[in-house]
Amino acid sequence: MYLQDPNYIRAIKKSTNLAILDIEGKLPIDPLELIHKHGWQVFTYSEVALESGQSIQQVCKYFHSNESVTFCNYANPDYPLYKIFYNDTLSIKEINMALAHEIGHITLGHFCDPAVTRLNFSLNTIVNPEIAPHLETEANIYAINLLCPAPLFDVYKLGEDDIIAAFNISSETAKYCLKFNRLLAKLIKLEDRREITKKFGFAIREKVFKPKTKRP
Repeated sequence: MYLQDPNYIRAIKKSTNLAILDIEGKLPIDPLELIHKHGWQVFTYSEVALESGQSIQQVCKYFHSNESVTFCNYANPDYPLYKIFYNDTLSIKEINMALAHEIGHITLGHFCDPAVTRLNFSLNTIVNPEIAPHLETEANIYAINLLCPAPLFDVYKLGEDDIIAAFNISSETAKYCLKFNRLLAKLIKLEDRREITKKFGFAIREKVFKPKTKRP
């Protein structure tokens, strides 16, 4: 087991950079779209269940995760092969968080040590002590800042209902965001905070503040 403290600054910096460089200014952010854009392989638990003749519950047990897991193949160290598996029977809000978490593991370089070949996410625990606690915490922080960019929280004074509506995440994840994101925003460089606010400003106003038209 790894006995290190999570590197929050690194997780925030990496997820902010991805949001600025690779994501259009629309909300909610689609992690599956990002995965395809980067050429990482992705499979559903249903596909695995069908091919193996097992139930979804058995697939979850095999992967040691009810939500998602990523495997890394280091046959070619210069071009590691990532395979992401996720439980497609969950709600889209749960899937978004799980996939963003797996993207975090990859872009944070958690597989750089060849001894680490599998990392997963479970909604039942904030960290996964079975693997490496600090890596799981870093991936969670990365995921919430990717799905719900921290600079938007201070600028638009978002509440739990606003977060759920704008970012299409679960109430549990929204509470996690409220707990951390205003603090995390202070770890982001001023110019990056401005860039994030500029990029997603229109989308957040459309999702949260635009008056809803009532049907006659």
